[in-house]
Amino acid sequence: MIMSHRHALTFALASLLLASPSLSLAQAVAVPGPSVPLQGAAYGAVGQPAQAVDGSHGLPVQCLSGCAAPLVPANLATAQVSVGASATQVVASRSGRSLLSVENTSTTDVYCGPANTVTTANGLLLPGTKGSSFNVAYTAAMWCITASGSATLTAAETF
Repeated sequence: MIMSHRHALTFALASLLLASPSLSLAQAVAVPGPSVPLQGAAYGAVGQPAQAVDGSHGLPVQCLSGCAAPLVPANLATAQVSVGASATQVVASRSGRSLLSVENTSTTDVYCGPANTVTTANGLLLPGTKGSSFNVAYTAAMWCITASGSATLTAAETF
C-alpha cells in the first residue's frame, strides 16, 4: 500500500465484529485526492471468489464525512480504562466518531464487543501483548472483558 500525508485511507475490518457480513476485506474506504494504489488487495462477498483490486476494480467506497474536502477529524479523545472479568464499557456511543482505536497496554487477553453481553466466547480477542490493538470505523459503545484478572486499555476516538 502506498500513501502520503495527502491521502486518508481508512480500512474498517468491522466484518470481524460489527459490520455487514457480506464484505470480507473492508466495509468502507475513504480516499480523497488522487487514487492510491493497493497492489495485491482483494475483496468480495464471504464464501465467494475475491475480486482483485486493479485499475478497473476498486474497493467499495463510503464517504464518512465532508467528502468535498479531505477527511480530517477535528477532535481526538483518549481514555485509559481498567477491564476485569465483568463487561466494562470502554467508550460510549458517539454519532460523529470516524475511527475508534483500542490498545491493550497489559499482558492479559481482552475480548471486546458491541454490548455488555460480550464474553470470552463471543468477543474479538485483543491479545495480552503490550501494544496489541484494533481500529474500527464504529459509532456505538464498545465493551470489553477479561477471562480473569485485569487489563488496562487505551481508547482513542477521532470525531
